[in-house]
Amino acid sequence: MAVPDYQTFMLPLLRHAAERGGETHIGALVDEIANEMKLTTEDLAALIPSGGQTLLLNRLHWAKSYMQRAGVIESTRHGYFRVTSRGAELLREGLNRIDNSILSRFPEFVEWRRRSASSSPRVSATEPPVDVELEESSPEDQISAGYGKIQEALAADLIDRIRSAPPVFFERLIVDLLVAMGYGGGRAEAGKALGRSGDGGVDGVINEDALGWM
Repeated sequence: MAVPDYQTFMLPLLRHAAERGGETHIGALVDEIANEMKLTTEDLAALIPSGGQTLLLNRLHWAKSYMQRAGVIESTRHGYFRVTSRGAELLREGLNRIDNSILSRFPEFVEWRRRSASSSPRVSATEPPVDVELEESSPEDQISAGYGKIQEALAADLIDRIRSAPPVFFERLIVDLLVAMGYGGGRAEAGKALGRSGDGGVDGVINEDALGWM
């Protein structure tokens, strides 16, 4: 299975922290939570886009951060936390899931989200509504999703520009791409576009590189 979203980790994180008693830290709980969620080896190895942290640890930390904003857990010292009486009360309710809707019971959390929303760029009335799933994802996931959308838009724009360009541009582009990939030894003079009538349908020529490869 894929690594769940950060809200799915809230209840397991809170429960395992409470079972420990006193203060604890994410590192002490990660194996227990991973086993409970039946995460695979591939899930455990998955990294966030920057590559600086595993996806599992990243989402556990976001779950901790949100619950701390709601007063469900509290920081004891750097990297350590403990379950508060409010968090213990939530566990006694026997909830099947703890997420942002549950945390919204608490005014501190609602106020924090209100301040966060008011400090974000406003969306104009002409823009499409925010995807609910994206809005409820962690800030890290929102950045990743936004980056992916930018990449998709850029790719689509490049394809449109290439399609609208004259044939001679396309021929030159193909030759430049092959040279950049190392064909012809990667030398600037290793390829040339022909792009003229009577060329027999040959758009360009790539010379062999120093090892004799095409």
